Amino acid sequence: MSVTKVATVREYEKLKSRGLVIVDFNTVWCGPCKKFAPVFEEIAAKYPETVFLSVDPEMIEHEDCMDIATVPTFRVFINGEKKREFSGVDRERLERYIDRYQYQIFCNGNIVRTFTAKDKKKIIEYMEKFSDE
Repeated sequence: MSVTKVATVREYEKLKSRGLVIVDFNTVWCGPCKKFAPVFEEIAAKYPETVFLSVDPEMIEHEDCMDIATVPTFRVFINGEKKREFSGVDRERLERYIDRYQYQIFCNGNIVRTFTAKDKKKIIEYMEKFSDE
């Protein structure tokens, strides 16, 4: 999946609640934002199960944009609930957060549990016990 540039509040609300979502709040005049954009695209390609959004807080009137004091600011959402936030360019930190939250259990199309990469092996072993039943 690639990065989606969000143009409307409706689009932002809809996309932000789709599982694990990483939002890059950036502006067109921000030098570090421009330099990090290709890296953000690269990270998005590496994690196709994750939704990546690019939002210009000066263009969208949403409560999530009102308190952005520094760009770039990155926020991690799970099903619309903010889990983490940091400002500045930090690829390692961003990927660490994605790794922490990317594994999810679905039931009837809804995420019912998110677990860390550390727990992935244990979860799979547990689920395999029931696969023959």
